[in-house]
Amino acid sequence: MLKILRWLRGYVTFEAKGPFPERFLNLTLRADILLWDPVGEKGRLRAKTSLSDYRALHPLAKRSGVRLHAKKRMGLPFIIHKNKKRTGLAAGAVCFFVLVQILSMFVWNIEISGLNHLSETQVRTALANQGLTTGVLKSSLDIQRLERDTTLEIGQVGWMSVNLIGSTAYVELSESYTPPEFIPKDMPCNIKASADGQILRMDIAKGAAAVKTGDGVIKGQLLVSGVVENTQGVASLQHSEAKVYAQTLHEKEITVPFQRTQVLPTGNQVSRMEGRLFNIRFPLTMLFIPNENYIKQTRLDNYLLNGNGLPFSVYTENWYEYCPQEQTLTKEEAERSAYTQLALFEAFELLDTDIQDRRTAIKTTKDALILTASYTCVQDIAVKSEIGIEN
Repeated sequence: MLKILRWLRGYVTFEAKGPFPERFLNLTLRADILLWDPVGEKGRLRAKTSLSDYRALHPLAKRSGVRLHAKKRMGLPFIIHKNKKRTGLAAGAVCFFVLVQILSMFVWNIEISGLNHLSETQVRTALANQGLTTGVLKSSLDIQRLERDTTLEIGQVGWMSVNLIGSTAYVELSESYTPPEFIPKDMPCNIKASADGQILRMDIAKGAAAVKTGDGVIKGQLLVSGVVENTQGVASLQHSEAKVYAQTLHEKEITVPFQRTQVLPTGNQVSRMEGRLFNIRFPLTMLFIPNENYIKQTRLDNYLLNGNGLPFSVYTENWYEYCPQEQTLTKEEAERSAYTQLALFEAFELLDTDIQDRRTAIKTTKDALILTASYTCVQDIAVKSEIGIEN
């Protein structure tokens, strides 16, 4: 900020030569004249001072016996003096300044953060429905109403904040947590098996056991009943709560052909650019959209001036060519590919299980490598089921 103020007032870099530059420096201090960036040498002093103070230095220079030489003049007053006869340039500068101020009254860029499952297009559409679009006058926006109505329209937003900084609207949101489907605590339910297995342990908090440790069960079989009889033989319905651990078996077969087709980039690329001024679009490159062998990536570049967004942006489409290519795998490459797929299976399909044992076998045919994996796992197979006619 200090540099800006000095530039607006104008300042001079000068040199004072004489036998006693120290006397000159002392006089400036007594006269409360501000100097900065002083550099002293024998019989010479170089420093900077404001334009107004530089005029006051001349009498002090005479008194101390030094001569002043202006080395550099910087700042707005010198620019105005230099161009005072160029009325067109001055008028253009004024018009440009006024135009920037007018443009800063509008929103030219919208940045959205906090998205997880919602799409940016969905949020932008909802904001536009509530009045926030590029080119809208900032003073016409009711931020509180915009946040409230947009949150209600989307329906999956816990909270939203809209801040206008310069010509950019920063939209920050937090998606509301959607809990998994569950049976309310006051609703009676049974517990059934989610997979085939052999019961190892049952931890029952509520409900009546329908099987016992060591029993083999199949998927969908009743494990814990919500129909409970008391000592008098009177039945009541309960919301069953239990964890039922069972030993389960899982198998996975992965086939990797030795000959396969992969879609790989060729290195060819086509770029199409489009300028956007306000709501007007115009091409910057005259290229046709490539054929179906290309994959498109897009980018939108917005431009700022002094922190304010300009109503001009450049939309770029980059098209990358991909072509199918035949690839021949060795047995070792096929085996690595198969084990990579098996690792993904374990990471996602067996996420909630405790793998006790894994046995794999590989066999090859003329055309492919086949990897077979057998797992012995321990997992909680309890799943709640509403008590209904089918139960």
